[in-house]
Amino acid sequence: MSGKPRIRSATVAATLAAGPAFLLSFGLYEWAQSAGAVRHIRPETLVVSAAASVLAAVFGAILAVIPCLVGVGVLSTMATSLHALRLPVAWGLVGALSGYAIGLPFSESGNGLAGVMALTGAVCALAGRSCLRWE
Repeated sequence: MSGKPRIRSATVAATLAAGPAFLLSFGLYEWAQSAGAVRHIRPETLVVSAAASVLAAVFGAILAVIPCLVGVGVLSTMATSLHALRLPVAWGLVGALSGYAIGLPFSESGNGLAGVMALTGAVCALAGRSCLRWE
């Protein structure tokens, strides 16, 4: 039996992962751009980062609810008949490509937004996939 799974919890997981995933992806991008530079982390930086993480979770969820709802809905529906789409690697790839496609129009030369969005999309897709089970 391969009935369609309930997608509500998967959509919520993917949506809530968007803000923190974007922050971490952007942080990785900035860190990679400054490779070799010495960075000193001050205590106030950690406080600001914690506050930014909370705000990113809220605003990221608001911005990501529609793409996550569409992505989880389409992939879970397609996976009922195409069993290969049940694999987490398929979800990660689709999420990365979708995030890249969303970020590409906003990418200026060398700002890395498309890559940041690709990593964010992959994380959100995998968060959504982790909540789904097919019978």
